[in-house]
Amino acid sequence: MKQKESEKTLEARLVREIEARGGMALKYTSQFHRGIPDRICLLPGGLGVFVELKSTGKKPTKLQEHAMKKLVEMGHAVIVIDNTNDLEWLLEFIDNTLRDLPPDSDKKIDVKRKLICK
Repeated sequence: MKQKESEKTLEARLVREIEARGGMALKYTSQFHRGIPDRICLLPGGLGVFVELKSTGKKPTKLQEHAMKKLVEMGHAVIVIDNTNDLEWLLEFIDNTLRDLPPDSDKKIDVKRKLICK
């Protein structure tokens, strides 16, 4: 059985790790657009990803699933994270993508977008 990890703990680490990579992990709340993922992570080179954080074993609501599906259909990257392994996977993906950018480049990142949802 997986060790339970809280959404709050995962979110705090996500924010620290994104900022350490020169990015911003913006908290998103809107009374008019419910279901949008918790964080919009913006990184150098134009890399952006929506991140929905959950406590271990928790699933997105139907409203969240609908909002994430719409974002993916528009070409945005969306990931649901409910454990450290998933967070590590995202950070490794980000590190590998940023490493491919030439130093001081104006090149923008063009990544294939996909939804990872549990």
